[in-house]
Amino acid sequence: MSRSKKSRKEGALMKAILPKRTPKEEKEKRIRKKSGNKPGSRQVTEAKQSNQANQSAQRDPRLGSKKPIALGVEQVTHSKPAPKPENRPESIAPVRVVDNSAALEQELLALENNEALQTLAARDEAGEALTEEQQSQLQAGLARYQELVSELGLEQEQDEDVQTQESSQVSEEALWDKLDDYDFSEYQEDKEK
Repeated sequence: MSRSKKSRKEGALMKAILPKRTPKEEKEKRIRKKSGNKPGSRQVTEAKQSNQANQSAQRDPRLGSKKPIALGVEQVTHSKPAPKPENRPESIAPVRVVDNSAALEQELLALENNEALQTLAARDEAGEALTEEQQSQLQAGLARYQELVSELGLEQEQDEDVQTQESSQVSEEALWDKLDDYDFSEYQEDKEK
């Protein structure tokens, strides 16, 4: 067989020659934590320090403050400090007292005549279960009523009852005196019989 020289021309029978290695897709490099200094950092810091040393050497240490120095003897005159003004209280305008009792009385009457509040109070006294909203509405109304009564200086019937109960109660010391003075001889005779 005769020898044929290889040629670079593609013939009809030749396959396309593919590279043996397929190029890999480049993945994004993972960002890692860096510890330590970057390369060449020693030279950079040394250069900065040498620049600072050169600048300080260039500055003349004899040059100091630019503040002028008095060469002659000057007479220093101390001025007396200005007298402090006395603390005089400034006149304050009198406080105006606003009488809003009429508005408070109207609000109190409106609360007393509020039918919804009265029905809620009646249902609560009867022992019916109220919703949270109704309960909060009743509490708010009663609290406002108490505030208005105290602001107007009106006394409630409950306050009068409490005062009569307090006056009817005898002091503890009086009770002890009564106990000490009591004659128990009647009870001793009953036991003997």
